[in-house]
Amino acid sequence: MISIETTKNYALPKWKKSDFIQMDDFNDAFAKLDTALKAEADARAAADSTASKALSALEQTVTKSKLCRIKYGSYTGNGKTGKANPNTLSCDFYPVLLIISTADQYNNITRAVAIRGINRFASGVSNRDDLITWNARGVSWYPVTENDTSFDVSHVQLNASGVVYQYLLFGYDQ
Repeated sequence: MISIETTKNYALPKWKKSDFIQMDDFNDAFAKLDTALKAEADARAAADSTASKALSALEQTVTKSKLCRIKYGSYTGNGKTGKANPNTLSCDFYPVLLIISTADQYNNITRAVAIRGINRFASGVSNRDDLITWNARGVSWYPVTENDTSFDVSHVQLNASGVVYQYLLFGYDQ
């Protein structure tokens, strides 16, 4: 029996120049290569299939779910009020929640919150008398007390001249 040296990983024959080589030696070596290559290909295909299924599940979640979208910003009031001069915020998603806040020179904080389906702001100070209109890509509002000229309603509309208002607009892709 002749002892043939083999490779470390796949035990393939390593012949010397003086070795007598038989066809069976080649056939055995190629059979080992074929088996190893097939096992590697099967393992890669299984991994690709698992990754593809995970990616498909993620894609379905993203395309069929209502992922939260947020727009943050600020605007400076211009003092204009009423139905002809509504405040308007636009976004590239379906808005459902609006929070507006500002602080005056004495650090008094004004905050108003609006939720889609309710056409008035809720405020920590009092119930605001604004009429809110929601649409598919934004929200607008103005005070319904615009006919009362006994006081400046620009602060009610959250549009007092020169005042900076911060807002958060939450929503989702439709």
